[in-house]
Amino acid sequence: MRIHELSKKINVSSKEIIAKLAGLNIPVKSHMSTIDDETAKKLSDLYSKGKPSGVKEKAPSGTTKEKAPKPAPAKTKAVKKTKEPKAKPEKKEVPEARKKDLKKPAIRQPDISDKEEPSIEEDEVIVPDRFRKEIDTDKLTKMKVKPGMQRAFDSIRRVEVNKKGPDFRPRFKKHDKRQPVKKAEPVEAPAATAPRKRVLKFQEGSTVKEFSELTGQKLNDVMKKFMELGYMPTINQPLDADAAQIVAESFGIKIELTSIEDEEAFLEQEEVDEKALSPRPPIVTIMGHVDHGKTTLLDAIRETKVTETEAGGITQHIGAYKVKLKGKEIAFLDTPGHEAFTMMRARGAKVTDIVILVVAADDSVMPQTIEAIDHAKAANVPIVVAVNKIDKPEANVDKVKTELSQRDVAPEDWGGKNIFVEVSAKQKKGIDQLLEMILLQAEMMELKADYTRPARGTVVEAKLDRGRGPVGTVLINSGILKTGDAFLVGTIAGKVRALIDDNGKKIDQAGPSTPVEVIGFPEVPHAGDIFAVMEDERKARQ
Repeated sequence: MRIHELSKKINVSSKEIIAKLAGLNIPVKSHMSTIDDETAKKLSDLYSKGKPSGVKEKAPSGTTKEKAPKPAPAKTKAVKKTKEPKAKPEKKEVPEARKKDLKKPAIRQPDISDKEEPSIEEDEVIVPDRFRKEIDTDKLTKMKVKPGMQRAFDSIRRVEVNKKGPDFRPRFKKHDKRQPVKKAEPVEAPAATAPRKRVLKFQEGSTVKEFSELTGQKLNDVMKKFMELGYMPTINQPLDADAAQIVAESFGIKIELTSIEDEEAFLEQEEVDEKALSPRPPIVTIMGHVDHGKTTLLDAIRETKVTETEAGGITQHIGAYKVKLKGKEIAFLDTPGHEAFTMMRARGAKVTDIVILVVAADDSVMPQTIEAIDHAKAANVPIVVAVNKIDKPEANVDKVKTELSQRDVAPEDWGGKNIFVEVSAKQKKGIDQLLEMILLQAEMMELKADYTRPARGTVVEAKLDRGRGPVGTVLINSGILKTGDAFLVGTIAGKVRALIDDNGKKIDQAGPSTPVEVIGFPEVPHAGDIFAVMEDERKARQ
């Protein structure tokens, strides 16, 4: 039976019944709560007979006065009397009823907060003063709750819930994702010019430009460093070894000085089997002053003996080429540029068998001509003198012979050891005679090479081609170079991907005294470097 039904039946307000049930330790929520028939009967009997003395003792709000046994209709007086001594009855009954009245409602209170949601929706619910005192009097005094206010009751309930314990509801940690980013170390900006960490091999006589490329530093920075030392070389001037080492150390780079003799020793490190040697074509380098017709003579030889039918003049593909005369071959090497007698020209003289010294008949011996003679003598290479421009009226061959004799380059008809040939590159006169003298000189030298050993050679020139990448022209000294061979040039290891001859045609192999263009360099090599074929790429990289 519901409390409001019992209230109508016995003509007692629901509030008073709820208060009575609370005094009997029977928990109820509101006037809509149900009670069993036994409890309903007990309440009916209680209010029909009048309030007995037993009920008076259990009620927490009862007093010691004898006005309590009065009949139930005096509801307002009973309520007033309970309101007047608010704090006094509590102080007297706290020691006696602490276990019954205070502890039990404190245990019941969480149930009220958890299950009281339906009662909040009811407008008629009013919590009596006695019930609120029994739950928690201290909280009522602190919160200053006015009796009969629903909002006050809700605030009490929220305080009770919040004081139950810590809030274990899951919360999103927004900063978790950012933590790895904060802990990441800042990336250092790379240096503008990062030098190579390995020890670099620097060849004596290299130019400032080659030094800049080797160390990976800007050309202007390198020039400034040399100027700080009081040394002011030009871009194409050979460097002093000590100055180069000091400048390299200022950039944090260690260099190892190597000489041409060291590379030649590496080139000839394998024992030569005399039985395996076979004749090879001579390698000829043309040297001389720029204005004395060196380039014109090269063009004349190539035009008459190599590409007579070539349209549009001379189209030299690489800096070295071959010519044939009477079934025999001659390899010509053109030293790059006209800035002249840098160490590259000395290297060119080293790898050649014969030097053709071009001197103009209408001019005297020039300083560059003298330097060319010194390079050839230092390399111990025989000199064949080509006296050019004999077609000019002011030509004076005897004057040239006299001046050269003073430099220990005397013609055979004057008792010397050098061959002199009078030519006219412009009119193509004396070209065949010059080639015959070269072949004669080569026969006297008995030039031979081993065709069975791994290929060895010298880089004549190198460049970076847009379509093909780094390309180097190699003059083979011994052995046969084939497509697919692993090679080593200085500190550069690579594999031959293609071979192109002096006419621009692809070939599969190249033998001694053959100039060939090699594709397969990982980076651009330096002119004059030793080219050596290795067993495999792994050994080359070691």
